[in-house]
Amino acid sequence: MHVDAAVADVISGSPNAPLRLGPEAAVIEAAVALAVAKESLVVIQKSPPLIVGGYNVLSVVHGSKNPWPALYRTRAADVAWTPVYARPEERIDDALDRMRSAGQYNALVMEGDSISGLLTTLDLMRFLHGTGALRGIAPRGSAAIAADPDTSLGGAIHVMMGRGIRRLLLSGTEFSVSDHSLMRGALDGGLLLRLRDDPEKALSDPVTRYGYVLERPVVLPEGADAQEAAELILRAEDRVAVTEDRGTILTPWDLSVRSLLGSR
Repeated sequence: MHVDAAVADVISGSPNAPLRLGPEAAVIEAAVALAVAKESLVVIQKSPPLIVGGYNVLSVVHGSKNPWPALYRTRAADVAWTPVYARPEERIDDALDRMRSAGQYNALVMEGDSISGLLTTLDLMRFLHGTGALRGIAPRGSAAIAADPDTSLGGAIHVMMGRGIRRLLLSGTEFSVSDHSLMRGALDGGLLLRLRDDPEKALSDPVTRYGYVLERPVVLPEGADAQEAAELILRAEDRVAVTEDRGTILTPWDLSVRSLLGSR
């Protein structure tokens, strides 16, 4: 599949203005920004800019016996990723190749030295769905990794960090947990405050106790094509789907980057 579009065409329907933090911002500031805005990442304003997402925040929690001081003492820039950069006028295929090579889900759109937007796999999936380009294509997802629902919060984070994954299904339930959902619920449910007041108990409690950080993936009917899968995900609050046997996870990445690369 070839997409004859520029980066600006893809992000025009859902322009993103990523949140920005200063170069000395602590990881706790990034966590709060991600929780308040319910965004997938924030930009650290350095030259060149860096990006921080929930996975970076969790890496600090995972690497410390007492995460609260670590979240304050660690600079977000020190755990940040160097993003893929794109220009508004370049062809989407070129940006896509760089995203694929870097294994990243986003590209920071730059005009000169200025940030003009953010290209996400959700933008790309929405664009492909809007043009009907996914019709007749069999959706290809990723093998689901599951944990027991009694797994502790710390255990769930450990599995995600150890396996290099951002989402974990909870066996025998309809739920999953991800780096994004953990950030989304960090303030609303008081998770950050629990890490401050009693970190050992916060990390040892079952992850299912934190209902506000759980996702509910939509179920993809057997035989659905990628167009139908994208439609389901676009309607879903958590932007993720699973097959009926819960053996495969489908995300906007699978219905954009993977679909485009798989058809070349």
